[in-house]
Amino acid sequence: MKTNLRQRERFDFDRPRNPRNLRRRLAIGFDRTRQCKCLGLGAIAVRANKITDSMLSAAAHAVASLVDTSADGAPLLPEVAALRDTSLAVAVAVAEAAIADGVATEEVPDDLPGYVQALMWQPAYRPVRSA
Repeated sequence: MKTNLRQRERFDFDRPRNPRNLRRRLAIGFDRTRQCKCLGLGAIAVRANKITDSMLSAAAHAVASLVDTSADGAPLLPEVAALRDTSLAVAVAVAEAAIADGVATEEVPDDLPGYVQALMWQPAYRPVRSA
């Protein structure tokens, strides 16, 4: 039975065919279920057709800019309480890098942070009733 490369990759995730493919998977953040985790919101906002090195660099710089590492024992990552703000900053930086690289396929409004925030999932929980 013949299988194409994409089908083989699906089953051989732990043994990629070439290092470039592994680098792409690690950069985009695929897990075993092949769901895109990081950088997604910024890339989706501008409908980027690929993830570039400058988009990865912009994400890293966005996270690093949110933390003051000048003090002894300072954390390297932002606090978990600031997760939504961190996600917004990373998504905006990735979207701007995608636009600068020319891989964005969709026009975005002038208020990019507001546009990205409108795309973010907003939790809406039902009230809990006692039994």
